[in-house]
Amino acid sequence: MNRLIFVVIIILMTSPVIAETVKQKTMTVKCENLKEFNALPISMFSIANPAYSDKEHKVSFTVNSFASDKPCWRLVHDGTRVITLFESAGITETVYTLFVGPRGECMKEIERLNLYCEPEGGKL
Repeated sequence: MNRLIFVVIIILMTSPVIAETVKQKTMTVKCENLKEFNALPISMFSIANPAYSDKEHKVSFTVNSFASDKPCWRLVHDGTRVITLFESAGITETVYTLFVGPRGECMKEIERLNLYCEPEGGKL
């Protein structure tokens, strides 16, 4: 009986950890007028494709969102380069692509997509 329990514990401890599910949601920002809308960062237009409502003076755009109480690695990239790679608990929201998983899986995703990274301090 003890051997069976030991084997089960080993299997559970060595099971591969898979990437977490990132959700998409719509964010809305209130603008006073079209001039304020035009002052939004130009990078947002190419990534988030915001829509401006003239009647309500609101900008709506899609963000990738992930929330967790437990610390996990989060890779943010634009399809060409790594924006950031960090370990954190809580909520992460970005207009860029968000990948969440163990550090090793994030590194594999960087390699798989051939993302350019400018390492901070010489290494990621």
